[in-house]
Amino acid sequence: MFCLLNMWDPSHLKIHRSYTTAVDIIAHTGDDLRLVLAAKRAVASELRLNLNWISAQIMQDVDHDSRFNSLFDDSVAQGIVLFTSDSFIVHAVDLRFQLLAIIHRLQQRHVVYDPAAGPQQHPGLSDGMATLHLIVQRQRGPVLLDDIRNWYQVGDNLEYMTIDMLATAYRDVYGTDGILH
Repeated sequence: MFCLLNMWDPSHLKIHRSYTTAVDIIAHTGDDLRLVLAAKRAVASELRLNLNWISAQIMQDVDHDSRFNSLFDDSVAQGIVLFTSDSFIVHAVDLRFQLLAIIHRLQQRHVVYDPAAGPQQHPGLSDGMATLHLIVQRQRGPVLLDDIRNWYQVGDNLEYMTIDMLATAYRDVYGTDGILH
């Protein structure tokens, strides 16, 4: 069985948060999804977690949208395995998709970066910097703005102002550009 997680622990990076309140999943098949959701209920009961600690809401957005046909394969191909057992493998969702989702959430929430307050002022901002940093490390250089706007054919819906805010915060923390125009 395969599934993807859209949140993971970037604790080895400079900017991160120590916990999350929810984990988004994308399962490879409907059967995989049913098994993960059953396990979610069992774990929530055992550990007294909110039933929403794992959400498959994101699947509604990507499951029947042709722009995301390659998402599962792209995620597996990037090679970030978060957990494995004899019958279960968890991969991180494609970092590019994660970054798009984070930027979209920052945009929806009208987050503004205040250099004096630092990136910890909003968890989404620190998530965005950590995810961008992984992408920059993996490709050995900054990401082009035009590339971001073309990822999964949804980047063109992102506002330049929000992407620029993330680029500024990244530069302030890491001392180098993570996004180039």
